[in-house]
Amino acid sequence: HGLYCLLASLLQRIELAAQAVREYASFVCFLPVHRAAMLDLEALLPELRRRAGEASGRLADAYERLPRAAVP
Repeated sequence: HGLYCLLASLLQRIELAAQAVREYASFVCFLPVHRAAMLDLEALLPELRRRAGEASGRLADAYERLPRAAVP
């Protein structure tokens, strides 16, 4: 009975270790995708900021050119 309990405990620990390895493997497989997404954001965000600034500048210019009667 004592050996059976030791064997059951060992098998349970092996299962926990295998589960931890599976979780780590899925994280490691996701890591390159995460890094690529972060690099894309580092390249895209400055461009989006620049374009948003230009668009809001054009909008402000158009608003300033409106006649007083047409201003909401």
